Amino acid sequence: MKKNILEFLSCPNCKSDLKLEIFEEVNNIVINGLFLCSRCGKKYPVIQGIPRFVSLDMYKNSESFKRFYHVYKEDLEFLDLDEDFNATSPDNVNYEIKLKTVKYFGYEWSRFINWGWIKEEEIPEEERIKYHGGFINNTISSFKKKSLMDESNLSVGKLVLDAGCGNGRYSNQAAGYGAEVIGVDIGTGTVEAAYENTKKKENIHIIQGDLFKLPFKKGIFDTVFSIGVLMHTGGACKAFRSIAGHVKAGGVFTAHLYHKLNPVWEMNDFLIRKITTNMSVEKNVEFAGFMSRLGRILAKMKLIKIANLFIRVQPTLIHMYDWYSAPVATHHTYDEAKKWYLENDFEVVKTNESYPYSPFFKPWSLTVKGKKI
Repeated sequence: MKKNILEFLSCPNCKSDLKLEIFEEVNNIVINGLFLCSRCGKKYPVIQGIPRFVSLDMYKNSESFKRFYHVYKEDLEFLDLDEDFNATSPDNVNYEIKLKTVKYFGYEWSRFINWGWIKEEEIPEEERIKYHGGFINNTISSFKKKSLMDESNLSVGKLVLDAGCGNGRYSNQAAGYGAEVIGVDIGTGTVEAAYENTKKKENIHIIQGDLFKLPFKKGIFDTVFSIGVLMHTGGACKAFRSIAGHVKAGGVFTAHLYHKLNPVWEMNDFLIRKITTNMSVEKNVEFAGFMSRLGRILAKMKLIKIANLFIRVQPTLIHMYDWYSAPVATHHTYDEAKKWYLENDFEVVKTNESYPYSPFFKPWSLTVKGKKI
C-alpha cells in the first residue's frame, strides 16, 4: 500500500478520518498494518499490501489472513476481531449475496489472474478462440469502448476510481494515461490478483472494499468507471448512488451493465441460472467448460450469433463461468440507467446506444457516461 492513499480514505462505517499503525514496511510501501477509526472504533487491517475495508468473514479463510494473524497475533490480542473488523453489518439484506460473490468471483480471478495481459503471439493460432477477450489488444479496445473515457479524463493529476476492478486490467489501462487510480473490489482472491498484477505501478492502489460502503471521502474523484459490476451487487441502483456520491462536481462517471434482452432469451437465461447459481464452484466450472466447448462448435459452424439470440453462449471458459456462476446478474435498459444519472445530479454526456434495433435484436450490454453537475 502506497502511503499517499491515506489522504483519500475515510472510515466506511462513520466517514471519519483514519489513523494507520504500521506493522511492516518495505521501501516506503506498507505491507501489513492496521487502520483505526477514533470515532466508531472500527479497525481495518492492511494485509499483504491491501487495505481490507470489508467484514472479516470475507477474508478470514484466506491464506493471506492466516499468515497475517500468525505473525501479528500478539498485536491483535486486544481486539475482538469479529466485532472490530466487521465493516459490513451481517444483517444487511445483501450480506449472503456478498459472501457468495466473494467466493465465486474470487475463484475466477485467482484462476484467470493473467486475463487481459495475455500476449496473442504466445498462443497457437488454433487455440486463440479459447482466449478471445483475454489478449492485451482486447483489453485496450474493450477499455476504450466500455469506459467511454477521453484521455483528458485520465491525465496526470486526475484521481480515478475503478469501481469493481476485477484482476486490475482496466485500472492498469487507466493508469497508463498518467492518472492516480484506485481499484476497489469486494473479493479477496480478486483484489489479491489485482494487486499482484499492478503492484509495480506507482500510480495504482488496490483496496478490498464494498461498493455500498466505500472507504473514501465524499466528492473526491475526477473520474469513475464501473465496468460489468453493478449488475452483480444485488442492488445496482443503490450501488450506483453510493459511487456517485464520491464524484466531484464536474467529474465523470461511466457505468457498463448487462442490457435487458428479448423475452425468449431472458426466460432461457432465468431458467439456466436458476440451476447454476445453486451449484458449487466446481460444478460451475464443469458447466462453463461444456458451454464454452459448445460455443466453439457453434463458432466454427458460424451459428454463434444466431444462438445468442436465444441463449448466452461463448467459446471462452472464463466468460461462461462469469455469466452463469455469478450469484446475481440483473439486466437493465438505457432509460433505466439514464434515470439513475439524472436522479444523482448528473447530465448524460455519452452512451454506446445505437438505433435502430428491434425488440428481438438488442445489444447484450449498455454503457452510459455522465458528468456531475
